Amino acid sequence: MSGSKNGKVIQKKIKELLDNQKRAKAQLYKVRNNKEYDTITKSIDAADAECTRLEKEIEGIITDLRTLDEEVEGLNPLIADLVGELDHKKQELSMIKENNALEEQKLLKQREGLVAQMKKSDYSLYTRVRSAKKGLGVARIRRNACSGCQTIIPPQRQLEIRRNNRMFTCEYCGRIIVSAEVAKDAGDLED
Repeated sequence: MSGSKNGKVIQKKIKELLDNQKRAKAQLYKVRNNKEYDTITKSIDAADAECTRLEKEIEGIITDLRTLDEEVEGLNPLIADLVGELDHKKQELSMIKENNALEEQKLLKQREGLVAQMKKSDYSLYTRVRSAKKGLGVARIRRNACSGCQTIIPPQRQLEIRRNNRMFTCEYCGRIIVSAEVAKDAGDLED
């Protein structure tokens, strides 16, 4: 599109140059001295050179437009294939979403049952920490450190956490800390 605009602008410039050249040729016969003649002939020559340069530029633009049209024609089948593949992937995604929605509802019901069994203070602590830590409210002890912030947990505190008498939070990041045994029982497969 911009190539055709450029072509129109260049054609307009060529027309102006040819009009100026005609006027200069008409003045060529009305000169009084060699200096005027030389300036007029130089302007005519400059207009000729500019016209040929602009014509070559137009030819280059036309060639570019043809090659771009050929490229577009070559890419149309690829685009059609990609659109078909996109539609297929969207259908697969919607099927996966439907399957996951059923599983999510099942897990949410299971979660509601577990929340009902918890103390309100423990659940409020969990929800507060979870919202502050972008969904990661619980960390386990890994290599004598909190898996959330990698801060070393003192051995006495580790023993208290392993007893599972009450909830402990990391002194640095605030996440609820659980022992490796509790994490295994809960199904945490990280090592």
